[in-house]
Amino acid sequence: MAKNDIHGGRKVTLKLPYLEMHIVDHCNLNCELCSHFSNLAPKRFIELEWFHKQLVRLLEVVGSIERLALLGGEPTLHPQLLDFVHLSRKYLPGAHIEIATNGILLGRMGSDFWEALSRNGVALRITYYPKMPPGADRKAVARLAAEYGVSCRVQDVGKNKDWFYLLNTKGDSDPIVAFANCPSKFCHTLYEGRFYLCPRPAYIHFWNMVHTEPIQVTWSDYVEIFRDDARRAMERYLGKISRSEPLEFCRWCPERRQSAKWVSAAVRRHSTSVSRKVLGWLQRG
Repeated sequence: MAKNDIHGGRKVTLKLPYLEMHIVDHCNLNCELCSHFSNLAPKRFIELEWFHKQLVRLLEVVGSIERLALLGGEPTLHPQLLDFVHLSRKYLPGAHIEIATNGILLGRMGSDFWEALSRNGVALRITYYPKMPPGADRKAVARLAAEYGVSCRVQDVGKNKDWFYLLNTKGDSDPIVAFANCPSKFCHTLYEGRFYLCPRPAYIHFWNMVHTEPIQVTWSDYVEIFRDDARRAMERYLGKISRSEPLEFCRWCPERRQSAKWVSAAVRRHSTSVSRKVLGWLQRG
């Protein structure tokens, strides 16, 4: 069995090569065309207990996760970030774990942060943006990462990282073509007890909160991991993906990858609070 199986003697056949989990929904940047719609998200820190419950349940369903990304939003905003680091490593001892961040707060992190990442073998994936606020000290971050032996992968929007349009709001894309050309179809996402092919349907409710014509997610676009038949449902879902069969939601995505210019929105458009009722807006059927 894989190193990070937790099932005692049961043979495991499912394996996730990559998984993303939010620990924060909101962000300290305000990027238009954010792929997680974090520029539209209300302020919300994911509870450690809820994260724990979802991760353990997903491992019961799939057995093995090779790579885990902790992100948001901006994960370094979470006051319990290091607890998420320790918990993730506890349940995924053999996995590659990384924190995906914009790097703004890294230069201010204390030694406990860097020591925790080093001790747990957790890497940083840093995306720098064209207009970074004061305090984003790239040289200081590079020095600290080298000092503590923390692996860093750096990408710059506009240089070695593209920015592109996310949606076809008419909903008339050819799903097969959209799926074939999707840059995010392997960015599997676990959010609010649901496993998604990619981040777009997972976080589209943030987009819907500020638009009058909602983009719907159907029951076939995700797997409810707490259902009794979740393992069988996950086998069907991953099998469909492996056969390059599109999801219903794919009709809302562009058929071709269309590059866009990165800009920071002048005004944040979101409500000031979020409820479980809002998070549960997803349509069934």
